[in-house]
Amino acid sequence: MPRIFKTSVLFLFFGTVVFYSCGFPSKKIREHKSIDREGFSVNYPSDWSVDTVEQGYDADTSFMIVNKESTSYVSFFVYNKKIDENKALDNELEARVKPLIPGGKTREFYEWGQYKGKGARVKGKILELFPGNISVFVHAGEKRSFVAIWQMYTDEMFEVGSSLKFIEDSFQLK
Repeated sequence: MPRIFKTSVLFLFFGTVVFYSCGFPSKKIREHKSIDREGFSVNYPSDWSVDTVEQGYDADTSFMIVNKESTSYVSFFVYNKKIDENKALDNELEARVKPLIPGGKTREFYEWGQYKGKGARVKGKILELFPGNISVFVHAGEKRSFVAIWQMYTDEMFEVGSSLKFIEDSFQLK
């Protein structure tokens, strides 16, 4: 095998590892909107919007922030009490995620933004058509708790990944 080929393969391999180990590409969020309610606050990019016609919408407890240009979204459910993290996570996975990604691969995680809790990211084909992932995170605080659910197709990862991270980092319970 020619030396130049080996060098090219090694460069490509290590470049890919470094690129993906850094997380989502940093897209500077220049303009954003805010939601500031009694129990929480969150910022989101100005090219996203709150879906006020979603069934079950309640500005204080149940809302969805959607990307106007794609199918990515983040849903929040805020509770004024402590909830059971395991039960809430299992319920969301069974009711919302598994029907959309049957047979998907699940990876657990335990932090989202500044919060510790329990989460699961399910990767597979959404509606058995397009590769993507749906994630659920549950945080149970003494006075307030929340469930966050977000969806992203794989081909949208570089377009919306940093926006989802911006939302994640800005969310705060009060």
